[in-house]
Amino acid sequence: MRARVKFLEKVRFLGETDSGFSIVLDASKDRKIGPSPMELLLVCLACCAAIGVVNVLNAMGEEFKSLEAYVDAERREEHPQMFKRIKIKYVVGGPVRKDVIEGAIKLTYEKYCPVAAMLRNGGVKIETECSLKER
Repeated sequence: MRARVKFLEKVRFLGETDSGFSIVLDASKDRKIGPSPMELLLVCLACCAAIGVVNVLNAMGEEFKSLEAYVDAERREEHPQMFKRIKIKYVVGGPVRKDVIEGAIKLTYEKYCPVAAMLRNGGVKIETECSLKER
């Protein structure tokens, strides 16, 4: 895998991947035109873990209609202002039991999500919870 960033203006950069995708990252305080790197990291964590949960549920033959992940994070005050705590709430819709979803989430975080593993190894506390959406 390879990627690069190119300075645009102020604290805005164009991020590009070798696979041909691009995104504007913006660390401005106002009039932002893209997510900050830290916001994007939260999106990456939520998506990486959600992919793992979906794969585990599919492998178990579990049916579900929807899956959303909501992320709430707290950063340290001292620089480099790393995350110290991240909480992800999964909301799953469809005919699936809560204990099955909890098991899929646990397995994902223990085994399949490399973004979560990197953050945990950096000392970030990651908490998860789930709820069922009405059908």
